[in-house]
Amino acid sequence: MKLLKNLVLLSIFSIFSSYSQNIDCEELLDTIKYDGRRLDNSCPASTAIYCINWYAYKEMLFAVVRFKSYGKEYVYGGWEYKFDSYWNLKKAFDDADSHGGFFHKNIKPATINCSS
Repeated sequence: MKLLKNLVLLSIFSIFSSYSQNIDCEELLDTIKYDGRRLDNSCPASTAIYCINWYAYKEMLFAVVRFKSYGKEYVYGGWEYKFDSYWNLKKAFDDADSHGGFFHKNIKPATINCSS
């Protein structure tokens, strides 16, 4: 079952393109939060991740992540937004045995190149 889940996630990420423009991080965060559509959140029982808010903006999916130790939000993603792909990613994160492991493997690689 885990192999099937990993294959599905791999196929989802292989069709997504990352948002890679170099822009101001705070401006991007504000734009996504105020002009985007908040889809849902994922607040796991994790020692590192406080909450992920999922947003759709200009047909792209973003994960706005708040870490417990930093207290500020970081933007990941820029994947092509399709509801089924978003839902599968969110559900896989919510159901993961290790939320940190899932984050490092599937979300962190979509770090957006922005300047602070």
